[in-house]
Amino acid sequence: VACADGYAGATAEFSCTSTGMLQGTSPSCQRRTCANAVPTALWYTDTCDGVQFGSKCLVGCSEGFELAAGSSTQEWLCSWDAEAGEVALTGALPQCEPVPCEYNFPAGARVVHNCTGAGTGEHCVATCISGYVGTPEVYACGSDRTFVGQPPTCVPALCPARVTEQVEDTCEGAVFGSSCFAVCSEGYTGDVEAWKCDVATAAEADNSLWTLALQGVDPSCAPLPCIYGLPQGAQLEHDCNGVATGGTCTARCASPWEGSPATFTCGADQALSGEPPSCLLPTATATSTTTTLTGTYPDDDDERPTTASTTASWTTTSTPAPVAVIQGSLKMSVTNPAAFVADPHVRAAIASSVATIVGVPESYVEVELAVVRRLGGGGGGEAPGGRRQLQSSGEVVATYTI
Repeated sequence: VACADGYAGATAEFSCTSTGMLQGTSPSCQRRTCANAVPTALWYTDTCDGVQFGSKCLVGCSEGFELAAGSSTQEWLCSWDAEAGEVALTGALPQCEPVPCEYNFPAGARVVHNCTGAGTGEHCVATCISGYVGTPEVYACGSDRTFVGQPPTCVPALCPARVTEQVEDTCEGAVFGSSCFAVCSEGYTGDVEAWKCDVATAAEADNSLWTLALQGVDPSCAPLPCIYGLPQGAQLEHDCNGVATGGTCTARCASPWEGSPATFTCGADQALSGEPPSCLLPTATATSTTTTLTGTYPDDDDERPTTASTTASWTTTSTPAPVAVIQGSLKMSVTNPAAFVADPHVRAAIASSVATIVGVPESYVEVELAVVRRLGGGGGGEAPGGRRQLQSSGEVVATYTI
């Protein structure tokens, strides 16, 4: 005799006696125990440990989960599995849904998250809003409907530099939400404009894509004209008046000077930079020349016309040289020096002669005349009354400046 399916125990033997009756002791049979076959998932709870053959247990939803609409707690039965030759728990699973967390959401004016609707056992992420940076933090929804986690530390993001020609700014180190100023670079003039560091590209739904930029209009900058370092000198002519920052102009040798032109550049400090051209006068050579000027001048004493004859001799050789001031002198013997010096035609004639010899315009030559004073009469005579007198003839010195 053996135990029935679903029971366990030792077999027993019975014997038939002469009286026609079976004699023996029945086996001791105990109900078999089913192994708990309910899935070990977070969302299930059950009473199925130690369930014996023929008994039932319940399978429901764990704390933090709830039955879906139309679902219910399920009964499982410990029964005989003929194919396996063993007892087994069988039954259906309930449909369990996580209960959304309601407490301890990520908080902070600079924090954004995707935790709304997250339920028991689910995770979400808290990040910084657009314009701020920080390490994202993960939150977990517990079975008590409370999120577990810490909000990220968010700081304003640094704005990238904005490069604009002819413009400088005070925006180095500017962060989201801050303002700074843009001004015209040195050498330019224009109004000051305010810039603000703001979001330039909108964020995606998960706040993963955004960019910052310095926003605002550029100053309208006009170059300043150069007022310093203009080419100077009578030997130069140029087109540099009004040339502004970054511009160039040309200085040339004025006639009759000769030389290659030079370029000047107007800098941001309103000063022209450049080397002026080397201007040289054309080569001219003069050999010894004698000039005789003859005129009639009244005598100092009797106002009678007298004839004065002057003779001047010099030798000049000019070679190309940088522009300079040249001075020289001529000594002439004349009768009536005072009248000679006072005659404007004499001064003009000497200036013309010097200009012709040197090869410059007559207007470049200045002449000064002076009488060389000396006492007359063989060791110096005396006039009536004991007065010493000047001779009526003598020398005149002509000093010229080119």
